[in-house]
Amino acid sequence: MVWAGGGYGGQVAVRFDAKKVIRRNLFPGKKPGNREVCDIVKDPAEKNDIAAENRDLIDRAIAILDREYKPAPGFQALRYEAPEQPAK
Repeated sequence: MVWAGGGYGGQVAVRFDAKKVIRRNLFPGKKPGNREVCDIVKDPAEKNDIAAENRDLIDRAIAILDREYKPAPGFQALRYEAPEQPAK
């Protein structure tokens, strides 16, 4: 499942079974957040980012978004492909 919307400053998400890849703050003028991965079965509140051990899902999500995401006419394009922020 793929979705994109205006909540959280513009966000995209791709779900793979129990895991979801999400990225927020994607409207122009916002500082894009890093991609996060959550296990929505084990962690329904999405408190634990498990992106470090799920890079394969992030790569798959990017490929799906490259193929499927098209901005709707009249709406700002979400910058899902923007570079991630360095880890602190």
